[in-house]
Amino acid sequence: MNARYFAMIRKLLPGLLLLALLPLTAESLPDSLKVPEGVNKAELERAYAEAKSKQLLFRTIYANVRPSVVKVVVVTRLKESPAAKQDPFYNSPFFRQYYNEAPTKSNKAVRSAGTGFIIDSEGTIITNSHVVHNASEVRIELFNGRKVMGKVRGIDNLTDVAVIKIPVSEDLKPVPIGDSEQVEVGDVALAVGNPYELDGTFTTGIISGVKRANLDASGMKFLQTDASINQGNSGGPLINIRGEVIGINRMIFSPSGGSIGLGFAIPIKDVQPVIARIIQTGRFDRPFLGVEIGALPPEVVSRLGRPGVFVTGVFKDSGAHKAGIQPRDILLSIDGSNLLSPEQLSQYVQSRKIGQSVQIQLFRKGQVYKVAAEIKQWNTIAR
Repeated sequence: MNARYFAMIRKLLPGLLLLALLPLTAESLPDSLKVPEGVNKAELERAYAEAKSKQLLFRTIYANVRPSVVKVVVVTRLKESPAAKQDPFYNSPFFRQYYNEAPTKSNKAVRSAGTGFIIDSEGTIITNSHVVHNASEVRIELFNGRKVMGKVRGIDNLTDVAVIKIPVSEDLKPVPIGDSEQVEVGDVALAVGNPYELDGTFTTGIISGVKRANLDASGMKFLQTDASINQGNSGGPLINIRGEVIGINRMIFSPSGGSIGLGFAIPIKDVQPVIARIIQTGRFDRPFLGVEIGALPPEVVSRLGRPGVFVTGVFKDSGAHKAGIQPRDILLSIDGSNLLSPEQLSQYVQSRKIGQSVQIQLFRKGQVYKVAAEIKQWNTIAR
């Protein structure tokens, strides 16, 4: 008798557990929501429960990430025009019309603001280099309202990354760093920042695209998101559903200047070596050949009979410039390896040491040439 009883209980146990879980998958509607005619009440209750679960998840992510996100306030002092120092009438409203320059005031301070995020307990903050470019003063405003002075540890203009240091304190909360290489289209994407100085703004969306290339001269491939990003979001984190940083919000495409759902973030894994080097040394000595490049159109590859990389521009005084490489050249190989894509060339150059020489084979006006070019340092080259 007892054996049969326990055997019956074991058979019924899965069903009993399912019944016990049913209240978790549906929830009674609040009095403020009435079931419309023709709508199934059970389905509506399940939808309501799912929405509440999603809302709870978003609240939890925000509560965890918000203390790590800071406002980066930058003061830039404009230099006085030489004419203003020599002419007492320069800044006069009446006489101003006879000058060709706009009036300026001595040491005029221009204020701007962006976003950053804390990555360790040592007071290290990441933001965009364009946020702190030419800054005379950097002030960091923490989530709790506390304001501290920041010092730019170093920047890398090519990747648009900057590192700021602030004094260590107990209210510094680092944000976890995720793996941007695991991101796929359709993943949840969340942004926290200070658009138009609306501190701690939280927007939600998805990853709309990955490996978006040719958006600027960096050669990087960006994450695309429809999470709303606006002026002031620059340098802030793009977050995954685990509450981890997967990108640094960088720019938007917009005819109006406001968000239209086309935002782009720097994949965090792509710039972690840059960040680590800046933290350690205060700079990132980037190997640089000195060419802007693009992919060859298929018809050109077909006529040429082999792949290559098209040169769209050459930086003055770079190794490429001194080697005689010109715009419209087609680079065929480097150190004996055939070039199949712009990414391959960029990665190879980054693997070289500054001061090394590379052997390049190129095609120009029906002729193949071989040249030697020196790898130089990025921040010593001017276009």
